[in-house]
Amino acid sequence: MLVDRRIFIDYNSPESGPESISALPKGRIKMKSLLIVSVGVLALLLCSIHAGYAAEEQTIEEWPEEVEIELGKSKDYVFSVEENEKKILLEFEARIDREKKFGGILPFMGITLNEKPVEAMKDRLNVRLLNKKEIRDNKENRTIPWYRKERNAWSVACAADFESANKHWRYKFAGQAYRFVIDITDMVKPGGENTLAFNNLTKQSWCNKWNEGKQKILIIRNVKIKQM
Repeated sequence: MLVDRRIFIDYNSPESGPESISALPKGRIKMKSLLIVSVGVLALLLCSIHAGYAAEEQTIEEWPEEVEIELGKSKDYVFSVEENEKKILLEFEARIDREKKFGGILPFMGITLNEKPVEAMKDRLNVRLLNKKEIRDNKENRTIPWYRKERNAWSVACAADFESANKHWRYKFAGQAYRFVIDITDMVKPGGENTLAFNNLTKQSWCNKWNEGKQKILIIRNVKIKQM
């Protein structure tokens, strides 16, 4: 499509001004005005859509503090959800504490909601884990699941902080090594109390072999229950 560049006016030019605009044919002035109005309307529409999405997401409960869970122990979070048809999400960050910055991915975290295991899949077709897929191991050219159904265990980054795993060359995390977003809509009890529990599933035999007998601490933070 050919564009008539003469309809655009250089307002920095000393020759530009009311006279130059009036010198243009009325059809071109009308076309330019319509273009400006259309761009403005589109910008307002995009802002409205963004605001609408932000307004739809609501935090029901939030526990931002870091919590340390020792081997064989658990941490409970109790929350209530009103009866509605909105999607309920669990969001949190987790890692197994380690002296060195990053030391791999291991299935050491259990999650239950109302005493039922929270798994990565609702069924064969519908996922619970929304923010990431399988872990890519670049060194061994394989994928590692975030959830081990045979153990009822979630894989967790073993690291000294909440940053180093995302920068490691071996695994492809796409910036989501520690953060989990899980759909728990069908597991909550609307109108009543719900008990969410995180469990440290680290085995002492593993600690004896790889950690000089020192127990591994599961660290949880920024736990949120959201609806959207």
